[in-house]
Amino acid sequence: MSTPVTIDTDKTKKARISMGVMGSIGVALLGAGFAFDWQFVGMFWSGVLALGSLGGLAMTFKKGGFAMADCPSCGAPMQLGEFGDTFLHRCGKCQSYSHGKDSMELVGDDHVAETAAFISPMNPETLRWPRNELDHLACPICDAKAELVEIELADVSAGAALGVGGKVTTYKYKVPQCPEHDDGIALEKEWEAEDQPLVMAFRSRAYQLRYDELNS
Repeated sequence: MSTPVTIDTDKTKKARISMGVMGSIGVALLGAGFAFDWQFVGMFWSGVLALGSLGGLAMTFKKGGFAMADCPSCGAPMQLGEFGDTFLHRCGKCQSYSHGKDSMELVGDDHVAETAAFISPMNPETLRWPRNELDHLACPICDAKAELVEIELADVSAGAALGVGGKVTTYKYKVPQCPEHDDGIALEKEWEAEDQPLVMAFRSRAYQLRYDELNS
């Protein structure tokens, strides 16, 4: 079963209005900056606001707006991103994964994504890794013999990102990798959760399902 990808007209309209208003404010601030001889910081952030907002506005017209589709599994509406992109999306209602561009269909158990997109919980104290037929740690992409290699996630606060204070928290953990594949697993944060717990993200759906079975 597949469901068509269409333009989310309501979200697109609201986004265009918001970006148009913010872009106008940015342009007005730039004008004020020139008139009153503002320093670099004020001019820089006014320019960022103007260019970022007006650039985003132009992109919504170029690409058609924001996309939406019904979940192929449960029928719940899904907001996908910019129309015309290729999506891999987890339904917020039933948690099933679907992918596509003009239409969305359920991801097969053998699907390998271009980036680590399949999310599973992480419990470092009891975590177990899949093994291959020779009882070696299995590479999360090709199932070859793997070794535990440290990966990390940098959690940058808003202040640190803007260069005005704040902090950067770095999380590190060892995951299986073979010499040919170093991008099969990533550390992520589940931003929708209130306590933002760490989660594992996998490129291979098959490996994720094996991981889930071992760590359920």
